[in-house]
Amino acid sequence: MRSFLKSKVFNQVLILLLLGLLFSCNQEDGVRYFESLPHWNQIKVEDDHNFIPIAATFGLNGRVSPLITEVPFDRQKKSLNKLPPFIEYGGVKNLSGYIKILNKRFGDNKLLLDTGDIFSHKLPKAHRNKIEQFYDYQDYDVINFTETEILHYQKNDFKDSTLKNTTYLGSNIFEIKENKFLEREGIKPYFIKKINNIKVGVLGITEFSSTNSEIRNKIKGVYFQDPILAFMKNRNSLNRKGVDVIILMNHLKTMCKGKSHKVIRMGSDWENNQLKCPKNDPLKKFIDRLPPKSVHAIISTGPQHTSGFIGKIPILGGFPRGGNIGLMGLFIDKKNKEIIPSKTILFPLIKTCTLQFIGTWDCYIEKENHSIVNRREELFQKTNYQMVSAKFLGHDVSAQTTKEALETD
Repeated sequence: MRSFLKSKVFNQVLILLLLGLLFSCNQEDGVRYFESLPHWNQIKVEDDHNFIPIAATFGLNGRVSPLITEVPFDRQKKSLNKLPPFIEYGGVKNLSGYIKILNKRFGDNKLLLDTGDIFSHKLPKAHRNKIEQFYDYQDYDVINFTETEILHYQKNDFKDSTLKNTTYLGSNIFEIKENKFLEREGIKPYFIKKINNIKVGVLGITEFSSTNSEIRNKIKGVYFQDPILAFMKNRNSLNRKGVDVIILMNHLKTMCKGKSHKVIRMGSDWENNQLKCPKNDPLKKFIDRLPPKSVHAIISTGPQHTSGFIGKIPILGGFPRGGNIGLMGLFIDKKNKEIIPSKTILFPLIKTCTLQFIGTWDCYIEKENHSIVNRREELFQKTNYQMVSAKFLGHDVSAQTTKEALETD
């Protein structure tokens, strides 16, 4: 009985989840909490609904050391002489702190995904193994299997992975000799996880986009099946296994661009937050070919801020090298186990900074919108431009960074 009550309370806590965070951060002034979720406030999910949080990162590209963003303030002012010249973000060490907080808040009742391209092309094997250990240690569910991962693993018949808790996902990687989708220990064509009594299926597609002939010649024995054909085949497999929700990761080199730094609710905001995609964009072309209601959400990657909607499909997308974390919330009707689209929530990309300005509780450096710059400047002045260790979901990020994080590139 005690165990039952403990389990029941635990699950209730998990579904009192993420939804109130940005609202509690009070973004109505439009100048604070850009690319940050510093506070933790819970909002109750209705009794007849379940809630599935999805968190995603967008490939390390072999990056271990942090990235930097310049702090563009005049240090000649006496009040600014202690201001650092730059803010660190991204890389393994910073990312690990944010992911550890996600795991503390949500436990295993979430999806934690990475869109792939976690290595660079010429990464040494020892370094590659340590990057895999990082993903394993952080309890990622799946990593998309892209051309970069294929180049590293095909030498030994795709049997070199050191992953123990995390799965590579290659839903359109077809093995010519075996005449089937590539499948090895730690490499699968699809993934299923039960979250709050909902069976969630994940697929991952990629494209062979390298124009380097040397790289093209190195990939042998597999080919990249048409993404739509592969998606439909594996989606049918998921349906036969009774999956309720289907999430698609992709590595299609999209250039689609979002515009919002605020929380987006599908019920009211989806029409105003359509991604702007160039003509013949691979992600947009893929979605245009999809049968209606065949996927519930898409996780993407690219050089642009890619969170928003294409039609009514929520897209969660961001930048590589550990610089951002994306968050999405899906509501499910407990009775019929169907998505409630009007309640879908997309959160702004979280920049994985080490420091934040107290005046705005973010590390966002706005350079283009002068009205925002001036209003944020007032907040910086009121707090004497003070910066402190970044906070995420109510926790201090620097206190969470792991000793296991890599220290060298």
